[in-house]
Amino acid sequence: MQEVMLPTKGFTDINNLYIPEEDGEVALCNLGSIVVSNIENDEDYEKTAYILAKITDNTIERGVYPFPQVEYTAKKRRSIGIGMTDVAHLMAKNGLEFDTQEGRTFIHQLAERHSYMLHKASVRIAKELGKCEWWNKTKYYDGWLPVDTYAKAVDMYHDAELQYDWESLRKDIRQYGVRFSVLEAMMPVESSSLLTNTCNGVYPIRNKEIYKSSKKGAVYFRAPNMDTLNYQNAFNIDSQDLVKYYAIIQKFTGQGISADFYTKLDGVTKTSVMDVAKRVLLASKLGMKSWYYENFKTGEVIEESEEDACESCKL
Repeated sequence: MQEVMLPTKGFTDINNLYIPEEDGEVALCNLGSIVVSNIENDEDYEKTAYILAKITDNTIERGVYPFPQVEYTAKKRRSIGIGMTDVAHLMAKNGLEFDTQEGRTFIHQLAERHSYMLHKASVRIAKELGKCEWWNKTKYYDGWLPVDTYAKAVDMYHDAELQYDWESLRKDIRQYGVRFSVLEAMMPVESSSLLTNTCNGVYPIRNKEIYKSSKKGAVYFRAPNMDTLNYQNAFNIDSQDLVKYYAIIQKFTGQGISADFYTKLDGVTKTSVMDVAKRVLLASKLGMKSWYYENFKTGEVIEESEEDACESCKL
């Protein structure tokens, strides 16, 4: 059960945290997210990806670090994770469902645009400020792109063709390098979704109206335009279909996805070991790197809890 996968290395001595360039490495998350329902065209998406990547780069540069060695490796790698949020709202606005071929084709186009525009931003900032010093430790140094190594079996579940010029992008990366060692991450966006009045991350909604309980107390939340849009409820989507959906996003995501699953426990519906095993095998076949929470519904009224993830991995 993971969120992101970044290189780490153990320390031979705890005191080496205070010595830059010593052995060991702590992985550091630098996260942001794009509200996809607010962007209508490629030009705006490219601009948004660039601005958010630049803000995150400045955060890395100006951040206050607990140990010198953490600062050293953070600035050498410049790992960021820019995700998507309010996907359920965007799907509902377009009359799409998560478990249909049409819906999966749409999410393929969205995930590709997200990754491509972030890669363009990484090259652009590399031109402006220089490539990350440890880019030779990344796959980009060897000319890699996400479209090279994904699990090809996932293409059975959508009808989309690649819509962007990845080969030209590859040439630009070889010439200018990249500013960031990694770009995409799909994290929980539970707390900040209240501030932006958006649906959480890439997840389907669990209810149109909920109370989110957090350290700050219970907060009422309603899905945007819930009276006029037809949202698909997460508990009505088969886990196998959610695997297909997440795997399409994973095709264009350099890190793990905080992939949630949803099960009704109503005394009638049951989850067997065989069902879970089938889900695990399909996820492996389609190239998913990670799962996250398993959500259970035991009644009609749901009070959501703010996800108990590590504070640095919540947006």
